[in-house]
Amino acid sequence: MKQAILFVIVALCFCIQDVALAPRQISVSAQDLASDDTLAKFVEALKKLINDGDASGIFNIELNPLLDELLVNVKDALIRNGMDPMDLDDETLQLLGIVGSIKLTNGMLQDTSTVAREGDVVVSYNSNTKRLTFNLPLTFKVLLFTYKYTTRVTLLTISGDVQGKIDDVSMNLVVAFDANTKTFVLDDLSLKNSGKITVKFTGNGLVDWLTNAMTAVITTVLHPLIVAILESNFMVFGEEVVRAFNEYLHANL
Repeated sequence: MKQAILFVIVALCFCIQDVALAPRQISVSAQDLASDDTLAKFVEALKKLINDGDASGIFNIELNPLLDELLVNVKDALIRNGMDPMDLDDETLQLLGIVGSIKLTNGMLQDTSTVAREGDVVVSYNSNTKRLTFNLPLTFKVLLFTYKYTTRVTLLTISGDVQGKIDDVSMNLVVAFDANTKTFVLDDLSLKNSGKITVKFTGNGLVDWLTNAMTAVITTVLHPLIVAILESNFMVFGEEVVRAFNEYLHANL
């Protein structure tokens, strides 16, 4: 049991390192994500904050519908930038509890574009620092993933497909606006709920004890890896969105 726990910890460490080594190239513009009317209202509210130190214009904007509008357009941007579906790297994992391994290839993560608002947007303003902070709650109700697998245990080799689902992943995105520098920054993207994973294997020769061993390693090791990949790629996407809004803002102040 102790060896199994140690393996999971080591495997997760390598998973996090792998995620960090593969940034995704993203390209969006502010006009891709919001209407001209929405952008104009937001810029006018920020001008009032910058020039007069008055944040009332921002607080008078209905931010929940604004985020909903942005996320509708984010869906198209995610698909256009190759983030839905998203390729997953090949993985070879040691089975837990028995001597053997499962090799996963041709991985694909789908439905990242179903990202939606979860709860209310929370905005706060610090008049001393002239810093405006937006807390944006996000959720992915259902994420689907698929792999081809080959499992080897002593003299036994089985190949087939694995289909998985992760329900109710949620994150909190924090974006701040500094009225001194007239710039948005992505402050934080933090995981709130890693969701619940279910998997299904297909292939000839499957037996309960082997299916259980494969399910155990998928749910224990692969689940956090996929969520980490999602989080890493959405951080890159969020930074590109912030860059796009800064570019628009600086051109229209």
